Amino acid sequence: LAAGLAAGCAKEGKTATNEDAKRFMDAWISVHHPEVRPTGLGIYVIDDQPGEGSALGDEEYVFIERTVTDLDGAVTATTSETMAVQVGSFDAANYYGPIVLRRDKAYTETGYLEMLRGMRVGGTRTAVIPGWLNVTADYGTADLDLIYVRTGGTEGVFKPLLPQILAATDQPVYLLTSGKSNSLAASMEILSYLRQQGIKGEILHGTPQYIAGRIRTLEQIERARKSLKGLRLGVVGKPSDWLIASGVDYGKVREKTGIEILDIPMEELMATLDQYPEDPTAARIACGTPLLDAAQKVKDAAPGAHRIYLALRDLVGKYRLSGLTLRCFDLLGTVRNTGCLGLAKLNAEGIVATCEGDIPAMLSMVIGRALTGVSGFQANPSRIDPESGEVLFAHCTVPLDMVTRYVFDTHFESGIGMGIRGHLQEGPVTVFKVAGDFSRHFAEEGTLLRNQSQPDLCRTQVVLRLPETDYFLKNPIGNHHIILPGHVKALLDALLP
Repeated sequence: LAAGLAAGCAKEGKTATNEDAKRFMDAWISVHHPEVRPTGLGIYVIDDQPGEGSALGDEEYVFIERTVTDLDGAVTATTSETMAVQVGSFDAANYYGPIVLRRDKAYTETGYLEMLRGMRVGGTRTAVIPGWLNVTADYGTADLDLIYVRTGGTEGVFKPLLPQILAATDQPVYLLTSGKSNSLAASMEILSYLRQQGIKGEILHGTPQYIAGRIRTLEQIERARKSLKGLRLGVVGKPSDWLIASGVDYGKVREKTGIEILDIPMEELMATLDQYPEDPTAARIACGTPLLDAAQKVKDAAPGAHRIYLALRDLVGKYRLSGLTLRCFDLLGTVRNTGCLGLAKLNAEGIVATCEGDIPAMLSMVIGRALTGVSGFQANPSRIDPESGEVLFAHCTVPLDMVTRYVFDTHFESGIGMGIRGHLQEGPVTVFKVAGDFSRHFAEEGTLLRNQSQPDLCRTQVVLRLPETDYFLKNPIGNHHIILPGHVKALLDALLP
């Protein structure tokens, strides 16, 4: 595909601000081409010879010839050998002729991309491109994208660029400002316009320290939001029958987060298990030193538990999963073992894995990992003291990368298979849960006071102190919750407003 074009760009004067540059451009157009109106993005096409070849489609690359002048008509760049000779810039060492232009805003100036719209092979076009469109635009490619509003008077420049901004990313529009040149005033006008259009945005303004901190927070939030898009999560078997308040609309999850949820029949896990015979040696190696101190009953269960881990890992690879939840209690009857070891190991490997087919718990753990980069402990409150704010959480599996030490035991409810009694680091934690329809979430910061080991509860047991416990007794989101290391409530609330 070949296309010829000539381009004009704003002459670089000694104007101090974008506002002055825009006034100069408007004045020049009104004198020399008063009949010409700007395109949507703000270039002025002053001559257009369509050509008779095929129209440009969605080709990523095109061949073009171009000549660039300033507003006085002085040629500043050209691909034409004839033109170079005429203006005295010819250099035998230079290449003259068609050049390849990539139709991507990260590589080619926005003004040129706008100029190519609607052209045909063999056509020529002359246009005036404002200086602010003579830049490549990588907006939408970073974890966090900011728009620096340098001066007042840029509101009119921003408005025609808005469609391009919205096409580049679905994040809110973040306006970075300074305390001079009416930067804040222009940003307030722009944000007001965005609000009128139903578009979210925020002005970043204050001390350098405040702005830097806010940028770090927003970057973490937007990185998490983008990392969720396209994730594939598996539900191995259906949710356990007792999870009557934990239903999930897969379509709504995909709409809200970009996460795809796949149903994987329990029969497929059983068929995959058949491919992995019990291997006591491999199990001893996988379980490591803690297995040496386990009861003989637990040692005997290790090969079967390791086999379940291998089968789950096989499904992760087959379906390209970033996480899964397992209807684990069914395994007690079919293979006389548990998924506790497999889930603990998968979490430590960065694959979110939760119990009992609890999809909201899986989504909560995925969100927590996306924000913090670490695993979360799925557990349910077993005892609550409303007066002291102490809550005992327990479960029979825990991510092995969360614990300072651990031992193997049986599964509490069944007394068979392998459970894990882990010791978590005392200190600041956040308890988190998101509803299956994303209508609400709970996040509360507290302190992990101590680990304990009582025989009448699930194996990993931690006591937390929280500022309030009414939520658990009056308006809980199911029974399972995710305990995350550190205080991250502000991040969770920002990601899930």
